[in-house]
Amino acid sequence: MQVAESQQLTSDNKFPGPLEERFHQNGERAQERNSRSFLRDKKRVKKYL
Repeated sequence: MQVAESQQLTSDNKFPGPLEERFHQNGERAQERNSRSFLRDKKRVKKYL
């Protein structure tokens, strides 16, 4: 789910125009969500190491 989401964001970013605008509008929110999930994943990874 998370991977597909990030792929969607990057593919949106490749196209100029409305898609790019939408990407920048959602950029901050996506960054926040990604950093939150990244911290959660870091904890999960620590468990396995």
